[in-house]
Amino acid sequence: MTRKKTRRAKRRPAVPAYVPSKVFPVRVIDGATKAEQAQQVARDLTAPEASATRVIVTAEGKSIAGEWLDVPGMLAELRRVASEVNGGDLSHPEAMLMNQAQWLQALSTRLIERGWSQEGLPQFEAFMRLGLRAQAQSRQSIEGIALLKQGPAIFARQANVAASGGAVQVNNNAAPALPARGADSDFLQSELSSAHALHAHASPSQRTSATDSPMAPVGKIDRS
Repeated sequence: MTRKKTRRAKRRPAVPAYVPSKVFPVRVIDGATKAEQAQQVARDLTAPEASATRVIVTAEGKSIAGEWLDVPGMLAELRRVASEVNGGDLSHPEAMLMNQAQWLQALSTRLIERGWSQEGLPQFEAFMRLGLRAQAQSRQSIEGIALLKQGPAIFARQANVAASGGAVQVNNNAAPALPARGADSDFLQSELSSAHALHAHASPSQRTSATDSPMAPVGKIDRS
């Protein structure tokens, strides 16, 4: 008879369960007076990463990612990213803007699709306006990436001009020009007008809105 060799399965060490902390860490100073400790608490709570953490935790509280969020870990990560940016590494902001442009474009596409499926003119206009606005925001995110790649000199020039009360303008062939104040509104209004014409052509019954009023005659002009 041959004996079969049985291999005992090696027991793997138990992995400790991940339990995220929801407690906001406040640094306690040994030997500090009440005023010094109060100042330290205020400094911790008003830090930029503290505000960002509070917003992220609140926004993601009921999402699928909310239960995995660790407050001290989020604070540490935001401090790390801010330190990288202060050191000149703009890879994280560039990635953030690029991803913003992507999901804004996806949102714009979906809203415009929903708009074309509407029969009523008010619903059509609402979806198209939101879709074109998301499209404009996507374009601005891409322009933000171009500005980041130009370096801090561009931002310093804009800050100096804005502080002096002048108009902000970037004269650089490599960077796209920023839209002037009201440019997005003009762009949306132009695109929405074109969409109105196409939609009216596709649906003759919707060419005239129920809220349209007849034109009043022009009164007599008093030349004096």
